[in-house]
Amino acid sequence: MEFVMFFFVQVLLLFFFSRLLTQSISQALFKLTKNKKLTVSILALIFFPGVVVHELAHFFMATIFMVKTGEIEFLPVLQGDGVKLGSVAIAKTDLIRRFFIGVAPVILGLLIILSSFYFLTTDSSIVQTIEPNKTLKTIYIILTFYVLFVISNTMFSSKKDMEGALELFLIIGLVMLILYILGVRIPSISPNSMLTPQIMDIIKKSDVLLLIPIIIDVFIIGVIKLTEKFI
Repeated sequence: MEFVMFFFVQVLLLFFFSRLLTQSISQALFKLTKNKKLTVSILALIFFPGVVVHELAHFFMATIFMVKTGEIEFLPVLQGDGVKLGSVAIAKTDLIRRFFIGVAPVILGLLIILSSFYFLTTDSSIVQTIEPNKTLKTIYIILTFYVLFVISNTMFSSKKDMEGALELFLIIGLVMLILYILGVRIPSISPNSMLTPQIMDIIKKSDVLLLIPIIIDVFIIGVIKLTEKFI
């Protein structure tokens, strides 16, 4: 059970460090360029693959739930003191579908991160194919780490994405409270019965793989903080 808790703790840490990283990079770029629009453009260029994955995750989840979508934007737009890196127009829908559409980038992002690191660290067919060519293998590793870096720092949902989530949780909590008062008891499910050896093995590997983007973020943030005095 501790491995499951550690997984969610790492996701929370990744969320925290992704926000701190974006803020640190933004401040460093603005100090260098002294130009807000140029800073936004550079940020958009750095994180473009992650923005594409983020917005497409919303789009595909909305399509699966048969919710109408509108224009998709992958380019940044200045909004007051902030910036919107991308967006996809989603029609109004019920709280449940809105919640899953909102968290879609997190689900897809975690799947991409974990599967990519898995293939990178195992003897997959891709690695075996490019193994003889050291240059190609180096390029593959660099591109993999770059894509995973931008995805891990753009996959988390914004306040706009999570609109209605609080109401959904409150409604679920209220329904459970009413059922409890009425004497209705939901059969308890033991977590140990669900955590088969195969699932536990996946969770343990995921715990190790999720440390990599966290370490990358901490390293970059540390470098920026150390060099800030020289900017």
